[in-house]
Amino acid sequence: MKTPFKASIIISTLALFASLPLITPASAQEGDSTQKLQASVCPPVAGKIGNPTAASCVSTDSSFEQQQKNIQRLADDAARGDRAAAISLVKSAFITDSSDDKAVSIALANLAHRNPAFLISVLEEQAPFVRTSALNLLSSAFEQGKQPGRGAFESVLAHKPSDSLTVQAWKNRNR
Repeated sequence: MKTPFKASIIISTLALFASLPLITPASAQEGDSTQKLQASVCPPVAGKIGNPTAASCVSTDSSFEQQQKNIQRLADDAARGDRAAAISLVKSAFITDSSDDKAVSIALANLAHRNPAFLISVLEEQAPFVRTSALNLLSSAFEQGKQPGRGAFESVLAHKPSDSLTVQAWKNRNR
């Protein structure tokens, strides 16, 4: 008898989860950073299948702290001119949840302050929805008044052609 397609996907997914290593909260805290990283991406189902009494992922607090460190690392690398890091930071503006919005907005504002032309060149390459998300977070950081860089960012934008996608998105962001 032939296994239906959906059933075979479910079976292979469950087999994959069952093969993943289980990490208990204690071993994740005591282990090295690689083990912590594995714990933060381990799907919750794995613990239920492999060992119902073991936790399969580290706590939400640890995941949040790791995400904040990742955002900061991207921001630092982007500030040094790492284009891949800048692209990842800009794209994270679209995919972040509200808990990471502040960290991403501050990172974007700092990049706009340190190297506005570089940030604008990265924004120009992005899809409209990513560009708009990044500019909205950047705008919110500037509006809070605590982040420098608005003047430098808008000065560089003023020298861009009016048909620039980033210039248009910046002008239209609050409409």
